[in-house]
Amino acid sequence: MTGLNDDNAFELFCWHAFKRNKLDDGYGEFVEQIIDYAGSLPLVLTVLGSDLYGRREKSEWESALDQYRKIPHQDIQKILQTSYDRLSENEKNVFLDIACFFIGQRLHDVIKILDSFDFYPNSCIPRLKEKCLIPEDFNGRLQMHDLLRDMGREVVRKESPNPGECSRLFFHNDVREVLEEDIGTERVEVIDIDFPEGDDIIHLSPDAFKNMKRLRLFRCLNAHFFGELNCLPNSIRVLDWPKCPLQSMPSKFRGDKLSILHMPRSRIQEIRLEFKNLTVMNLKRCEFITKLSHISSCPNLKKIDLGSCKNLADVHDSVGFLDKLDELYLDRCGNLKSLPRVLQLKSLQILNLSRCSSLQNFSEIEHEMKHLSRVKLSGTAIEELPSSIGYVTGLESLYLTKLQFCNGFVIKLMNMLS
Repeated sequence: MTGLNDDNAFELFCWHAFKRNKLDDGYGEFVEQIIDYAGSLPLVLTVLGSDLYGRREKSEWESALDQYRKIPHQDIQKILQTSYDRLSENEKNVFLDIACFFIGQRLHDVIKILDSFDFYPNSCIPRLKEKCLIPEDFNGRLQMHDLLRDMGREVVRKESPNPGECSRLFFHNDVREVLEEDIGTERVEVIDIDFPEGDDIIHLSPDAFKNMKRLRLFRCLNAHFFGELNCLPNSIRVLDWPKCPLQSMPSKFRGDKLSILHMPRSRIQEIRLEFKNLTVMNLKRCEFITKLSHISSCPNLKKIDLGSCKNLADVHDSVGFLDKLDELYLDRCGNLKSLPRVLQLKSLQILNLSRCSSLQNFSEIEHEMKHLSRVKLSGTAIEELPSSIGYVTGLESLYLTKLQFCNGFVIKLMNMLS
């Protein structure tokens, strides 16, 4: 890495330590020592300056300098870690999760996940930006300097030489060993891995998750599994397992803390929907699902996606009474014949029923649905809507087939809404 010249190094450090391009009186000697120690490297100057910002007592600067001097100046990761060490517990967790798993991902999505862990990301992420441990997001996606990423991952690696005793698993060989050899312990909090294409089958140990009693996120992409599971930890907040081989959830899995369930293209046949904290359920393209069962025990659901479940035939009436549901996707379900008889979805914004070719009837609407702005009915056999469609007062987009349009569908609908 190339250092800055003296003037640029001085200005960069002052901008972060004093929020202006010159130093406060009485701090000149400290600044010279820090710039010399940092070797004028921009990232180190930025992080150390942000770390010292707000410290008004010279004794605090002296203490920080003493700490820095204990670390060889060429060991950049350890220098950077001094700023990490002074974070709060939640801030440390957010930083490590980003460093290990979330770089390049959409900030909006990551905040939802971190929020489900009770890490308060809306306060922690601005704090990490203030300390320059993460930059401003680029195009809505999280970024992190490679050296800071490596420092965070090194913090995790040093927790234990045994991967089953590390808080976060992100190397595919470590994940394979933990799942096949049943060596995971209660120290494991997150397993998040994208396996290389063509990697060997993972032979799941039936009790692979038995001792991972603090596991909060399991996300496994592009993996091929063989075997059944006897258990899943009830601590899981996010279960992201595309192509999951399980036909049903383990019988003892209560999912009391489960917030996000993402299992598209899985072999799952039916799920006991009793997850009181569930907000997102994505079972898209699960071809063995034939019905969406009673769901009133999931009152916090905001999004349901069962698109392209080609054998789905029936949706339980309880779906029509989910007060917090924003989005409902049932598109491309060619065997779907019935919707809930009544819709009272006061928060619903998007309803997608496109290409449900067997669907002939639409639900009755009993109360105003002023937030429902987009409805897709193209490719269905629906040719007439109930008069209660007039309760949809915020409709902005309606998607129909040419045949429906020619049959006067739109004219009838406009009369109902007028």
